Amino acid sequence: MGEKEQNPQFFTDILQEVMDNATVLHVREVLQETLTSFYYDSEIHNITLGKLNDRIRKYMDHIRTEKLRGWVFKAKYCTSCGKPMRGDQVLERHREAWEHREKAKVFLSTFEKEKFKDCELVLFKCTHAYHSQCLDRLGSSGRCVICTQ
Repeated sequence: MGEKEQNPQFFTDILQEVMDNATVLHVREVLQETLTSFYYDSEIHNITLGKLNDRIRKYMDHIRTEKLRGWVFKAKYCTSCGKPMRGDQVLERHREAWEHREKAKVFLSTFEKEKFKDCELVLFKCTHAYHSQCLDRLGSSGRCVICTQ
């Protein structure tokens, strides 16, 4: 800010000069225009804010809906090793892990994840799926190896 904008005396001098040279009618017109402009800007601000809030609300509703909707697990076999991940061909070990996890939920006990580390599956939104250990062996724990190339 310049020196004139920081000096309160500067504004007082200008206001005093206007008051000395202007009539009440001129001051009234200036104040009326200023207030009209202020109310107009205020209304534009409120309308813009309302539209923005509506748009944000729609996006948040969409995000909540997407969060609640599950992914379609199309991959029947691991993309890396080719072993089955679901269906009748799934190894007994996977069923055992699922049963232990469900029992832990029902009896409010802890599920031993490390005991069934070999049964962990990683599903990506691109519909590719891997065994967790297969993905670790490929050196990518957070991204689909096929889709990142």
